[in-house]
Amino acid sequence: MGLGLGNGELMHYLPFLAIIMTVPVASYGQTYVNSTTFEAEAGSGAGGSFSFSSGANRIAIVGRCIRENGGAVAADTAAPTVGGSSTTQIGSGISNSGGVMRGELYYLKNPSSGSQTIATFPAASSDRNMTVVAEYTGVDQTAPVRAETTLSLASTALNLDAIASAVGDLVIANFCIRSQNPHTTIAPEGTAPTSTERQDVGHTNVASTLKIALYEEAGAATSTNIRAVLDLANQTASIGVALKPVAVTIVRPRGVVIFP
Repeated sequence: MGLGLGNGELMHYLPFLAIIMTVPVASYGQTYVNSTTFEAEAGSGAGGSFSFSSGANRIAIVGRCIRENGGAVAADTAAPTVGGSSTTQIGSGISNSGGVMRGELYYLKNPSSGSQTIATFPAASSDRNMTVVAEYTGVDQTAPVRAETTLSLASTALNLDAIASAVGDLVIANFCIRSQNPHTTIAPEGTAPTSTERQDVGHTNVASTLKIALYEEAGAATSTNIRAVLDLANQTASIGVALKPVAVTIVRPRGVVIFP
């Protein structure tokens, strides 16, 4: 349908052209906010206070590392809670072949803002444990995570490979390590792209030989590898998972109307 204007008239109105039609465009932006770790001796849950930000599309990540000295380590009796709200477990956790270490990973969508109590519930009085808590924004709230990948071995190479992901994801790894006395050192493996280390903490009682580390890396198409190296071969039970991005609708101009 024409505008009914000659060329001269159209040129007269060009300064007044306004764009009115829009289309939705997906954009992404998961952002790390903050993280911390907690520890506990035998029989107590590793938890404490953590301050969360405000706003939509946030997620709390809770990673657990359990070390058993007296036999095979057991799973937690209940999922950790954040401000009294129960978390959702990512997969079923992982124990190493010797049963000495166990790793678990949980999430809670849009945790309450401000200072919240993180509580965990060990299964055995002999368990030594550590907890890492992290907050991310820009995470999809319908299905926040993809399928997890686990790692159970004793080596200097901690290769959490083939973690299901897509471009735009943010992939995280909870490394649980049977450390040494003094503690084993852990560092990102040098192959590009290099992971970002957010936490790397050993239990203050070095006799408990336990370390927890939180890594992250931008997601790649199909799958992502998160790799770290130890200075000494040690048992690990670790979990990696991709955080899916929230899609944001952006107004993109298409079409014109003339204002006289």
